[in-house]
Amino acid sequence: MFGMELIPLQQSFRQCRIVGLSLFYIFNFSNG
Repeated sequence: MFGMELIPLQQSFRQCRIVGLSLFYIFNFSNG
């Protein structure tokens, strides 16, 4: 049960990291 709940959590965390990095690059590109 715990293993099955842990996998989607890691995927969502990875997606959040990707979105955060993309937003960071977009803000830097628009400011620079």
